[in-house]
Amino acid sequence: MPATQHRDLHEWVAEMARMCQPDKIVWIDGSEEEKERLTREAVATGEVIELNQRKLPGCLYHRTAPNDVARTEELTFICTQLQEDAGPTNNWMSPEEGYRRAAEIFKGSMRGRTMYAIPFSMGPVGSPFSKIGVELTDSIYVVLNMRIMTHVGTPVLKQLGAGGEFTKCLHSKADLNIKRRLILHFPEDNTIWSVGSGYGGNVLLGKKCLALRIASYLGKREGWLAEHMLIMGVENPDGRVEYIAAAFPSACGKTNLAMLVPPDGLKIKGYRIWTVGDDIAWMRIDTDGRLWAINPETGFFGVAPGTNSKTNPNMMKTISRKTIYTNVVLTKDGGVWWEGGDGEPPEEATDWLGRPWRPGMKDEKGNPILGAHPNSRFTAPLSQCPSASFRTEHHHGVPISAIVFGGRRARLAPLVYESFDWEHGVFVGATMASERTAAQFGTVGEVRRDPMAMLPFCGYHMGDYFQHWLDMGRRMTNPPKIFHVNWFRTDENGNFLWPGFGENLRVIEWILDRCRGEADAVKTPIGYVPTPDSLDMTGLEIPRETLTKLFAVNRADWYEETDGIASFFQQFGRRFPKVLWEQLDLLRLRLKAPITLMAPGTEVRPLAVELNEIIERENPHVYGMLSEFGKRIYFPKGILAQSAEAKEKATRFDATIGIARENGKPMHLASVMRFFNDLSPADALTYAAATGRPDLRERWRADLVAKNPSLAQKSFSTPIVTCGVTHALSLVGDLFVDKGDMVLLPDKFWENYELLYGVRYQAQLAIYPFFNASGGFNVEALRQALATRAGSWKTILVLNFPNNPTGYSITKSEADQIASLLVDSAEEGRNLVVVTDDAYFGLFYGEEVYQESLFARLAGAHERILAVKVDGPTKEEFVWGFRTGMLTFSARAFLSDEALYGALTKKVAGAIRSAISNCSQVAQSILAKAMADPALAEQRLQKKSILEARAKKVHEILRSPEYAKYWEPYPFNAGYFMCVKLKGIDAEAFRKHLLEKYGVGVIADGERDIRIAFSSVEVGELEELFSLMAAAARDLL
Repeated sequence: MPATQHRDLHEWVAEMARMCQPDKIVWIDGSEEEKERLTREAVATGEVIELNQRKLPGCLYHRTAPNDVARTEELTFICTQLQEDAGPTNNWMSPEEGYRRAAEIFKGSMRGRTMYAIPFSMGPVGSPFSKIGVELTDSIYVVLNMRIMTHVGTPVLKQLGAGGEFTKCLHSKADLNIKRRLILHFPEDNTIWSVGSGYGGNVLLGKKCLALRIASYLGKREGWLAEHMLIMGVENPDGRVEYIAAAFPSACGKTNLAMLVPPDGLKIKGYRIWTVGDDIAWMRIDTDGRLWAINPETGFFGVAPGTNSKTNPNMMKTISRKTIYTNVVLTKDGGVWWEGGDGEPPEEATDWLGRPWRPGMKDEKGNPILGAHPNSRFTAPLSQCPSASFRTEHHHGVPISAIVFGGRRARLAPLVYESFDWEHGVFVGATMASERTAAQFGTVGEVRRDPMAMLPFCGYHMGDYFQHWLDMGRRMTNPPKIFHVNWFRTDENGNFLWPGFGENLRVIEWILDRCRGEADAVKTPIGYVPTPDSLDMTGLEIPRETLTKLFAVNRADWYEETDGIASFFQQFGRRFPKVLWEQLDLLRLRLKAPITLMAPGTEVRPLAVELNEIIERENPHVYGMLSEFGKRIYFPKGILAQSAEAKEKATRFDATIGIARENGKPMHLASVMRFFNDLSPADALTYAAATGRPDLRERWRADLVAKNPSLAQKSFSTPIVTCGVTHALSLVGDLFVDKGDMVLLPDKFWENYELLYGVRYQAQLAIYPFFNASGGFNVEALRQALATRAGSWKTILVLNFPNNPTGYSITKSEADQIASLLVDSAEEGRNLVVVTDDAYFGLFYGEEVYQESLFARLAGAHERILAVKVDGPTKEEFVWGFRTGMLTFSARAFLSDEALYGALTKKVAGAIRSAISNCSQVAQSILAKAMADPALAEQRLQKKSILEARAKKVHEILRSPEYAKYWEPYPFNAGYFMCVKLKGIDAEAFRKHLLEKYGVGVIADGERDIRIAFSSVEVGELEELFSLMAAAARDLL
């Protein structure tokens, strides 16, 4: 009897013994003496064969029955009270029928045999992650394997105590009749019954049966994950170890990746790989809000064929001793061999069926006779692996930085891509698929879907399983990033584009760099893929065009893939999460057009949520009084917040905010400054009209024609004075933007557009690529974006040249193309509100830049085009604090332009009156007088020449090759700003470091972009500015 007072355990063992009727019961204590005794018994009965102990010390050989060589999925059942709880992807049997049918086979099955009782722990004994089971079996082979794969014996019983929970595992070989074979899981009873099989996957009940099917059910109930995943650690030269968990379907190299050997080209970096596990991961959320994982197993149960010193040198060293080989070739000298292994095949040997075998043998059909079964196995201790992690027995597990899903797709999936967020990552895992190869049963190229590689192993309804993943993500404050890899992409001739094996570390390096915000990527409809330069290719010669093929995303192929995904999702019925259907819809939308939808206008942004939580905590009554807009609004942590921080800390240069400076002061025009002390009380103290001073409006209209000669013969309204450009844009929203309307923006845009149109007006902002491959404005992307707008749907299009933040302005050719495109789009029936945000108008540097506003090209161009010009003296006259803007319309009228513009002007006046009443009389008076000064134009040109000299100096500086390693500049030719894209450095981390250490303020825009306001730095100081930026980048690389 075992040394335990656990009454339920004793009663259960006694009950099972009465059914199976063994001659005796032996409790496994886990000692070495016990192992030696059991081995001798198994050798004596022929259950195992002792191999050549000089060549393979401690190794044994075993053959299964010919009909018992793999998991029998068709005889594997989930036995729940309700069939629906098992889901459509599992075989179901009621618990009553399962117990009855299996008991009929179990009855008397152990007569003349010994029942071995194996107390085992999945995971380190005593770990909060771990689960205890007790397996009853009549197979010494099972006992010897369980000793390798789990913690067994007395320590486990001690941990179980007198009343601990355990999984009841019953196994008997019975007569190995496949017609009397069942593998049954009773998740509601925490019980597993397996009868009629001797194959490891069916009888090592701690493995797939408990560690995945039962554990997945327990994980859902208890709030953790049991996954079919490897766990590996990557140690960098500084000693930092980061861990990933990865799921792959069969034949995708999971074990090889888990114990990868760094390629020669990366060895110089000093990387080291640590193997935590190759098959199963149990993951829990810890108090730090991160996901932590253990490998619940202590060994490897690996496939032999294909394992060799090239594909997996660490595994070959692992299995050189204390290993059990199953169904491989047995050589005459007591060694082993298998197809795809090391060395030449033996001239004479015994095959997996025990028959004489030699190389070249063929069956009656002329097919080669294999010596080893394709699913032949080895069972080896994890502790023997050269790359075994010191954390394998750590009770707390390891923190997971990234989750990687993989598949085998010849043409579809790129080498690697990153999901957009956790929900999208769950979608990526739920759509995992592989194509059958010639070596696998079935049609070559047929797509097999295996979400998270868990389709055969999830112990409950997979719809609920996907929801559990989504729920886990919401509980984590710092979830792992999720990626997808595909080592198997081929060219048009079927040749692999990527060498795989150890070279896969280059992809893992990029994945971990992305987790730290240190690697570049390009956004595609399916996720983020690496830029051609962001993978370290040292020592690996792959042509640039091959890398392009590896990272390519074919929209048509992916859209076709969505049909298969939809069909697969459909089977899960009402229990399938709505979120994943929405992810599929979003993917289809992204694939159909080069636009990315930002968060819907109705969605409350995180910064607003943060403010709402504070208000609700401090006074829930006040929170309840907030309007819907009051709950949506927030103050952004973007340009203004970063500029405020720079104002305090930028001791050397403040290149953050859009003000031009000269000699340490704001740049100014003498014609403006001289009127500050020359205003009459009427000019300074009276109310201005709601639409502004008439004389200023007329002067601005005349100035528009002077700056845009194309307007001379065209119809447009008299400009309306607004309280700045932002106010003018807001008035456009008041008149023309409804909840849900689409506002089209390039992906390089001023952050305030989101706050204004997305949050205030609840429009749907849609983004298209600003730059094309040659560095110009992406007219084709705009064309395709507009093509998504069917019928006469209203679309608001904002065109901002010179662009903030990049400083790029269009060429004449691009202006021609845009104007033609918009007219064509209107001709096709689309209603367009085209807003030309000309805040930086006139600051053009170079003859190639189009010198007029697009408004001039669009004025009166088509009856379906409403052209709206938003501009003002803020930048054109260098009067930033005046907060004065202008709003001008142009459209075709049926009868009277004057009537149309008059009505629009009165509506704008009403919007102004209802919000701010009117704009500053003082600012308007000074501007009206300054614009009457003949010297003003010359003064403008003088200031423009100063800014142009700075822009040219920046171009000159950036041509220096020393900066190419740190960033890539975006094209710029106008305005106050330019942008660089950092290489391998997080933009916000760079901004803070540059400010704290070097006293330089810049703006971080997104993950990689840095905006520099060269308008605020003297031309002679620009070299020092970029030198300090390079020093900061060097510190962080």
